Amino acid sequence: MAEASVTRQDLLEAEDRLRLELGGLESRLREELAGVEQRFDGKLAAMEERFDGKLAAMEQRLDAKLAALEKQFDARLAAMEERFDAKLAALEQRFDAKLAAMEQRFDAKLAALEKQFDAKLAAMEERFDAKLAALEQRFDAKLAAMEERFDAKLAAMEERLRGYVHDVETKLLSAFFAYAERTEKVIERLAAEVRELKLADINLEERLRALEVRVFNIEKKLLIEPPETKAGAA
Repeated sequence: MAEASVTRQDLLEAEDRLRLELGGLESRLREELAGVEQRFDGKLAAMEERFDGKLAAMEQRLDAKLAALEKQFDARLAAMEERFDAKLAALEQRFDAKLAAMEQRFDAKLAALEKQFDAKLAAMEERFDAKLAALEQRFDAKLAAMEERFDAKLAAMEERLRGYVHDVETKLLSAFFAYAERTEKVIERLAAEVRELKLADINLEERLRALEVRVFNIEKKLLIEPPETKAGAA
């Protein structure tokens, strides 16, 4: 009887120790899982904040560059327009001065020749009128050709600027999409790791439940067939 009592007490103590160890193991596992989940949440939140900050900074830099480029383009166009207007005004003044000087010279010559060549005045006047008309036509043609060259240069410059802006926008968008794709891959990898941790947590809970079932079966068996009963029967 004494040996049977000691054996049962040892089993009860072993059962208590097993329960304490299982309870401590379960508490530690839950604390570790909670700490891992908190760390992952913190890392994901920090990564999201950094990504948002980088996107905002990139957007600000792009807006600043586009604004600066627009200002430079407007300033260049304004300066070019001012230079073109100044050149046209100077050219017009020179033509007016030359025409005025030529008119004065012709008037002086005609006045001087009027007294001597009354008979030749009509023919000379006709020739001078024809020459002035031809000169005016040549001046008009040169002005039209000069205007066409300026228009062509302005159009070519505008086309080059548009191509440059398009290239800059394409490069910036390509860099942004590449960065977004890398970030999305990192987030997917982290999500897979979180899923694996959740699966490990589920497996651990299943093992704990199986262990609890086994302990419950042992307790049930001990309650149904006590060790001292077996010893007495022997």
